[in-house]
Amino acid sequence: MAAAASPSRLAILVVFFTRVAYHKTMTVDITQSRERILDFLGTHKVGVLATADATGKPHAAAVYVVCDPQLVFYFITKKATRKSTNLSVNSQAALAVYDEQSQTTVQVDGQVEVVTDPAQIDRIFTEIQAIARLTSQSGTPPPAKLLADGYVVYRLSSPTARLASYSDTPATDQHDIFEIVT
Repeated sequence: MAAAASPSRLAILVVFFTRVAYHKTMTVDITQSRERILDFLGTHKVGVLATADATGKPHAAAVYVVCDPQLVFYFITKKATRKSTNLSVNSQAALAVYDEQSQTTVQVDGQVEVVTDPAQIDRIFTEIQAIARLTSQSGTPPPAKLLADGYVVYRLSSPTARLASYSDTPATDQHDIFEIVT
């Protein structure tokens, strides 16, 4: 038999759930928010990409991420991967890039499409190879280690990018956690 929650614990839980459910986003200068997001992404190059198949079954995978000044995100994979298969039937995806020390995250979701411009593909491959050299022991991007054939470069365009910094915000100030750039 579970022990009943004490009145003080119950009050804390109610306050917590009330604040989480009814948070507001703060109003900030969009240019400054865009710069903060770009600065964060300049030093954080690995994110978790979430896709879903035709039935809605979700899948998440870590990817190296390249972001341009317009907050358009690029990543590579191989054609036979689950994320690529999912994107061929459902072009919606979400991406989260996180820093555990600062408890900061950038989140985007939107339409994903295959990049076909050869110059852009070369640029993305070059940037992702540089990320791999900086962040991994082998210096090789994970897709290069897969036996599947055929690389594909994807572009994730999102109408909004959301930056949340949890460590800079007191527990009484949840409305100041989120910055949203549209």
